[in-house]
Amino acid sequence: MSRGYRQAFALAFPGQPRAVTFDNLARALAASEATLFTRSRWDVFLEGDNP
Repeated sequence: MSRGYRQAFALAFPGQPRAVTFDNLARALAASEATLFTRSRWDVFLEGDNP
C-alpha cells in the first residue's frame, strides 16, 4: 500500500495502531459515497417538471 494512503488513513482514523483495516476502508467508502449527488429524471419529475 502506498505511503499516501497510509498517511491519509492515519489522519482520518487517529489513535488507531493500524488505521488501514477492512472496517475503516468500508467507513471511508461510505463517507465518500454519502457526498455523491446525482440527479435523475425521477428527481426532476418529483420536483414538478412534468413534460
